[in-house]
Amino acid sequence: MSEGKKKLTAEELEALWQQAGLSNDLMFRFVMENPILCQRTVSLLLGKQIGRITEQQTQFSIETDGRLKGIRLDLFVEVDGEMVDVEIQTVYLSKKEMGHRLRFYQSELDQMGIRKGQKYKNLKRSIIIFICTYDPFGKGIGRYTFEEVCQEYTDIILDDGITKIIYNTLGTLPENDKNKTGLEHLFKYINGGEPEDDLCRELDAEVKKQRQDVNKKGVFVMWEQILTEREDEAEKKGKFEAKIEAIKNLMDSCEWTIEQAMKALKIPEADYPKYIAML
Repeated sequence: MSEGKKKLTAEELEALWQQAGLSNDLMFRFVMENPILCQRTVSLLLGKQIGRITEQQTQFSIETDGRLKGIRLDLFVEVDGEMVDVEIQTVYLSKKEMGHRLRFYQSELDQMGIRKGQKYKNLKRSIIIFICTYDPFGKGIGRYTFEEVCQEYTDIILDDGITKIIYNTLGTLPENDKNKTGLEHLFKYINGGEPEDDLCRELDAEVKKQRQDVNKKGVFVMWEQILTEREDEAEKKGKFEAKIEAIKNLMDSCEWTIEQAMKALKIPEADYPKYIAML
């Protein structure tokens, strides 16, 4: 009978925390709490200089039962009359999953952007940005931009005020892109490279500063322990059904995809199909 996975030691958790960079969604949230860096990073991603951010949300909390509360958006800002959501995506999503994920985030923005009883005309323009550390569509480009276009007349764009931008940190940007150099430096830094411009150097300094914050470290360690404990429970039960329930738990509590839950539980990729078939 399996004795379960050994819990991470304090030294192992410390090593994980000290290695966490901007591609780690928790660290990304922590760094974006710096309003100046947030404004500069969002400006670069939008390809335009933005004004003062009027609303910014990156915070979340972990309840005592291990459920995450308010973790739906990595970074939400409201600026210049627009709502912007930025997500770090390191786990591979299929095209269908990507589409559904974007649809979910759009619904979240719509709910945040209009109060009960208000008319739909009050909905603000929204922009969803995914920063992927892989190429989600396999075309090799660094940016994919989506808006609603008429299938019969592609010159007709449905002005629904929604734009979705998916960045591929491994891709190539066009030579005439005015933000090409800045974005490529940011991509390289997110992928684990050394900072090569002022913004990335300041982001790197903020990452190192966050690593010294004992409260942020506590949140990180707690989340890693939650994942480890859930995996350990599944292994101790020694049942296939136990991991199925763990996957469902993560999908429900964190609103994750099947693949994200399985990766968090460290299920071998070769076993993915049999779990997917049961969900």
